[in-house]
Amino acid sequence: MDLQALTDFNLVAAHGGFGRASRASGRAKATLSRRVAELEQSLGVRLIERGSQSLRLTDEGRALHERTSGPLSDIAEAGEAVVLGASTPRGRLRVSAPVLLPMSRSAGSVRALRTPIPTSSSRSSRGSPGRPGRGRL
Repeated sequence: MDLQALTDFNLVAAHGGFGRASRASGRAKATLSRRVAELEQSLGVRLIERGSQSLRLTDEGRALHERTSGPLSDIAEAGEAVVLGASTPRGRLRVSAPVLLPMSRSAGSVRALRTPIPTSSSRSSRGSPGRPGRGRL
């Protein structure tokens, strides 16, 4: 079963028509209609009764919508959570500064960077190029 076709069917079923589903999703009405027809053909059952002014879910269509709308929503939410998690910066921030730069000035800058990124850690080092020192901010 094609998940995209199933998603399109659920979109049409939830919005009560191809036109409304098209406007809500920004997808072409013809594409939605074709995908639902392909799903019907692959399953070998009619899911939607199309009339001149309306459409109605068949018993099979209603059962399919009820059983698949929840899991498809869960899949979409899981995908969104992965994308949001991947966009959060994390890791170690290393700052190397010359001895002449006062530690108090650089520490404030690094702390300001860390505030919106709680999953990060930082380390600074000070010293001459040949002999770096180590300190913790």
